[in-house]
Amino acid sequence: MSPRVTGRIANRGEPVVGLTVTRDLYYQGYKKGENQSHSVKTDQSGRFQFEQVLVSSRYPGDIFGQNFPVVQRITAYDGERELNLWATSKTVAPLTTISRLLSSLKCDLNAPEYHHEMNLQSEGGRRRQPIMSICLWEGEQMRTYLKDEATNSYIELKTQGES
Repeated sequence: MSPRVTGRIANRGEPVVGLTVTRDLYYQGYKKGENQSHSVKTDQSGRFQFEQVLVSSRYPGDIFGQNFPVVQRITAYDGERELNLWATSKTVAPLTTISRLLSSLKCDLNAPEYHHEMNLQSEGGRRRQPIMSICLWEGEQMRTYLKDEATNSYIELKTQGES
């Protein structure tokens, strides 16, 4: 359901200590889709981590569960708003790129929420894998968009390689 997650949360570059970070995982083929929620607090460096979550599941009528997505959401609450550090829906198969991104979440509480898209077809994922996050990743093959509230549309910020 989720690889190991490690990250760091800052506020204008300074580590945020004692912030509660929550990981929610949903998969219809495991415990009838019941939310699997875990929370941790950031340490003195603003760092946090969640261990890998592996499950075995056989769902009647779809014994391998391949038609159900795994929903992954990692949030932090800064006292005023809930922030998406990571939000996506993916296939049940492990995706190397997703694992790599989740191993280095570096987020700033003042960043806007970005909409990222990646082409993960070569790994068994989607051609346009969406990821909502306040984090940015350097050197990744993704398109990144920022929502324009005035027009209720998304503006592409950068394109790094083909996606």
